[in-house]
Amino acid sequence: MDWHTTFLDAAGATSDPAYPSDGQSLLDVCTGDRAAFERTVFWRLRTKPQDAARMGKWKYLRDGDVENLFDLIADPGEAVDLKSKEASAFEKIREEYKKWESTMLAR
Repeated sequence: MDWHTTFLDAAGATSDPAYPSDGQSLLDVCTGDRAAFERTVFWRLRTKPQDAARMGKWKYLRDGDVENLFDLIADPGEAVDLKSKEASAFEKIREEYKKWESTMLAR
């Protein structure tokens, strides 16, 4: 999503208003005019019921009916589910995902 928006920005173009991009241009980061920055990223797979969000070190993953929270800094292999231990972080990223999902077209 970000690369699509970045390429459009580099070409001096914009996305079709009928199909707006939810990506963010990274052109200023690529040219060195802006430092790298963190942002929340959401995605979902249509080939199987899987939804995810990345917020800082946290990754929310819903795979079918199972929801997980992973700390990708401490656990890049996603082996330890922290949704119970880190309930407030889990609820925060889960709610942000739900807000984003409500703006997307139906599956």
